[in-house]
This record gives sequence, structure tokens and C-alpha cells, in this order.
Amino acid sequence: MPAALNRPLYLTGAAIVFAVLAAVGFLELFANFMAYDDEGFMMLSNRLFLDGHIPFTEITWLYGPVQLAWVQLVHGVLNVPITHSAVRFVTLLVWLSLAGVSGCLVARLGGSRVWALAASVLAFLYTGSIVNEPGHPQGLIALAALLIPLVACVSADASSWRCWLSIGVIAGLIFHIKPNAGTFIIAAALLAVLSQQTPFRHQGMLKSALLIGASSFPFVLMYPLIADRNCLAFALISCFSIAALAVTALSLRLPALNRISVPVAFFVGLTAVTAVALGYALFLGITPWDIVARLAEYARDQAGFYHYFREYSMLQVGLALTSCIAAAGLAPGWARGGSEVPLNVARALFVSAAAYALAIDDPTHAHALLGWAGPWCWLVAFGGRSPGWSSCRLLLASVAAWSPLLAYPVPGSQLYFGSLPLLLAAIVCAADLCDWLSGQGGETLQGWRLRVARQLPLFVALLTAVYLGHHFSSALQRYRNQEPLLLPGAEYLRIEPQRAEHYRALVEAAAQADVLLTTFRFSSLHLWSGVSAPAPADLSNFPIRYASDAVQEQARIGLEMARSPVVVDRLDLRRSPHPSAIGAWIEELPLPLCDVVTAHDLVKVREGQTDVLVMAASRA
Repeated sequence: MPAALNRPLYLTGAAIVFAVLAAVGFLELFANFMAYDDEGFMMLSNRLFLDGHIPFTEITWLYGPVQLAWVQLVHGVLNVPITHSAVRFVTLLVWLSLAGVSGCLVARLGGSRVWALAASVLAFLYTGSIVNEPGHPQGLIALAALLIPLVACVSADASSWRCWLSIGVIAGLIFHIKPNAGTFIIAAALLAVLSQQTPFRHQGMLKSALLIGASSFPFVLMYPLIADRNCLAFALISCFSIAALAVTALSLRLPALNRISVPVAFFVGLTAVTAVALGYALFLGITPWDIVARLAEYARDQAGFYHYFREYSMLQVGLALTSCIAAAGLAPGWARGGSEVPLNVARALFVSAAAYALAIDDPTHAHALLGWAGPWCWLVAFGGRSPGWSSCRLLLASVAAWSPLLAYPVPGSQLYFGSLPLLLAAIVCAADLCDWLSGQGGETLQGWRLRVARQLPLFVALLTAVYLGHHFSSALQRYRNQEPLLLPGAEYLRIEPQRAEHYRALVEAAAQADVLLTTFRFSSLHLWSGVSAPAPADLSNFPIRYASDAVQEQARIGLEMARSPVVVDRLDLRRSPHPSAIGAWIEELPLPLCDVVTAHDLVKVREGQTDVLVMAASRA
């Protein structure tokens, strides 16, 4: 079937698939609004930056200078408005690009157009959590991470300095968007570089140091929270996954890289991006110390205040250890051209684990994929039509092993984007397994078993089409059941009818004010009402009582100086102890309940039901 799929038919099918994906993306993006409002936080931060406030010092900023350049390009140079509708359309473009790059990568490594289309669809649906945080840079980071193995695939020579210069540039861009993500990508690239060096005198010592350093990295990263049982399990699974990858990388017989030119080219690309990014930051009035201090403070806050871990079983840890042992015992033999039967049995286990994770009918796909299939991603490094292709595959395997560390310390949407390369590695292994069964495996398969093996891509295509159709139908039904929000900048956005009515009432109440404070970071209220906060720094707080004393004092002064302030408080937070000055001060405010919204109104959110209390007063 794949061979018979001619170019015009493939292009027609690809156009139809991406048209349906675009429709699904629109329906999902515009029928969703998360109560934690990361979207509003990002949008309001972007607007304050473009209005002249300096990030890291005057306003809260959680990402690197490359993200500032992206905001200035999209919303400044291209003049895309900072509204919920416009940001969602930009997010849809990034989401579709992610699906397209996923398909191209699988086509290059798997050599099948059918598998490529299936990968595009699965990658798009798998990263559906992007709808929860439109405007967040995680989609851009995932896209750039996949470009690293793709650049190696499309290069004339994957071991050339030009290829690795490009990879260094991409790694630098990721690092200066989100430093932890960039660190993992740099580690993945370095593992591939150092494992392919030409022989030299102390190579054995380098290999040992590489194996020990790579394997221990997850424990170094997670040390602050390693006492948590699930954090420890996550660290062990990651440790065994990276160790298995390192053993595989050191066992492969790949074209040797020049010991000087390739690493130098990689670091030149990385350093060039760093110089430009820091130069751009200095131009904006931001020093490197400002960036380091703020991001370090944010990392401490994440580990100390807001963190949690998915539950991993001892069986998953044991299977990860088994994978590591299998890599150590079998990878050297497979690299020398040993029997492919054990290799394909292992591939079948990897693919089955990934299929099981995708088949789970709840929002834990990525959790299951990481726990059951993650430790086997090193298998994708074997195979390919030439040694050069194995170099590209090794890069994909390395990115797949390192990227899931993004799930530390909060495995929310980051877990999906971090484990996307792992999903693509499983799809490539599925294509390899299919090729082996219908090709070399045809010598041992007879009759109907051989015909089934050769028609497997067609079955995958039909199953993917049914899956996509079902998803489109569900998204359309949900969109129709929602009510238009009908607020400024959110013309196409629909949410649950009761929430829509309540938010409109909140905006009407807030519009009376000259200063608005939401104690639980509901930044979209500022965008919808046009009313500013007491201080830009307040944007970072969820809830505000965890803010620094200086920020709380800014908020208090801003409210006291306002003529008609409005405070939006959540009763479930209000009833809990307030270990801060701002919380106690707000509780004592002599502000009457607003006539529009009472304490008995409920906002339905996915996490449950939350009381919202609006307090308002006029000093005019």
C-alpha cells in the first residue's frame, strides 16, 4: 500500500487530513477556557512588555529573551493583536506546524507516507493540551526540539559541521526560551556528539564519564524533592531510560565525527544564539543577572510551593531496569549485525506499550507513555537505510529520552510536549517492524500472516481516519453545546453557559473600577474590562498571598490610592488560612458585596465548583 500511494493521491490525502486537523483545532481552541488562566497571564505580560515595562525587573517574566523577541515579532512587527481570538489563531498555526514536522520526521526515518500521515494526526491529537494554555511557548519548544533530528535527516551529511552548527543554533534558541528545556536538549545533542567521536587514547574514560554523568542527571535535577516516592520513581525511570540510550549510543557503529570540527560547530551555534539573545536583552535594559536571578527564584518557587508527581508503580520501574539491562546485553550484538529477531521482539513490546498508552480513555496518555514505553526509546536508534540514517535516529532517540524531564516538577501539559518525541520514536519502530515482517520476515511468514503484515499500514491509516473522525465529531458537538462568551477580544470563544454568564457579570462589575485586583490570578478580567492591576508584579501570584512582602505592599498601596477599587476574591481561598499581610488586609476591607455578583454564585470549572466573591466600593 505505501509503495502504491502515488504523489498526487498522497498530497490530496494530506490536504484533507490537515484541513480536518485545522477544523478540530479551531473547535477545541475556541470551546475551552481554563480557570487557572495561564493564557491571560501570558497575554497581559506580553501587553505590558510591549507597552514599555521592562521584564524581570518591572514586570514578572518567566521565560528567556528569545521569547521576548518572539512576542515582539508576532505582536509588534506583525501587529497581531493581543486578544484571546488572535492568540488562539497563532496557537493553531504552531499546533499544525508541530503536526507537519512530526509527519516529515517519520517519513524521513520510516520511509512511508502512510505512517507519516498517521504520525501527523496522532501528534496533533496527542498534544491537545495546547488548548489549555494558548500563547504558552511550550508548542514552540516542542517544534524546535523535533527540528533537531529533522535537520540531521535533511542534511546532505548528518556528520558535517554545517549540520551541527544548525543543531547548536536550535538548541540555543530553546535554551533562551526555557532554560530547563534547553538544558535537556543540549544534553541530548552532546550525548549524540560524544558517542560518535573518532577513536583516541582516553576514549574509554570519556565513555565511562558520559554514561555515569548522563545516568545520574535525573537525580541531580530532582534532588530537592527526591524524598517524594513518586518523584523517586520518576527519577529512576528517567535514569534507566537515559542509561539505556547512552549504552546504545556508545555501541552503535556510526560514521565517526571529527573530534574538533563538529563539537566546535555545535558550540559556535549555541554561543552565537546566546550572544545575540543577551545582547537583545541588554538593549531592552535587562542584564544577565536579572534573568538568572528571576528564573532561579521561579525555579525555587516551583519546587517549594507548586509541585506534584504522577504515580508510578514498581512494575514500571522494574521494566525500565529490564530495558537498561537489555540495552547493555544486546545492543552491542545488534550493532555488529546480530540476529534481528530479538530486536524486533523488543520493538513489538515498545510499540505495544505505546499503543496501550494511546488507548487509555482519560487524560493520562502521556503518563502511561512515559511509564510503560519511555525506557524503550533507544530501540529507534537501530535501523535505517544507511549508517547516516542511524545518526538521525540516534538524535531522535536522545531527544525522546531527555525531553520527558520537562515533567519535573509539574507534569501538566509539559509532560505531553516532552513525551511527543517518544511517541514518534514508537511510530518509527512500528514502521520498522512492519517492514521487517513484510520484507525480510517474509522468508519465515507464510500465507495469510504475510498478507496481514503487508496490509498493516492500510489498517493503521483506516484506524487513524476513524480516530480523527471521532475526535472531530466530539469537538463539534462540544462547541455547539457551549455559549458565546461575547467579551472584548473573545468574539469566537465559547464556554459553558453558566460560566459565560458569570464572567460577563464579573466584567460588568470590574468595569466600575479604576483599579482591579484578582487574588487568584484571573488576568483575563483585566483584558476584558480594560481595568489595570494595582501593580504589574501582581500578575505572577496564584494566589496573591504567596507573593513577596514587597509585591503585597504594592497591591495594598495601589488599592488604597484608587478611587473605585474592585477586589475579586475566591471564597474557597478566603476560607483557608491566610499566611500573609495582604490576605488579612483584604478580609478587613469595608467593601460591600457588588449588586451584580453575590457570594452564592458558582463558577463551574473542570476541577469542580468554586465560589467567587466580588467586593467593590466607590470613594468618589
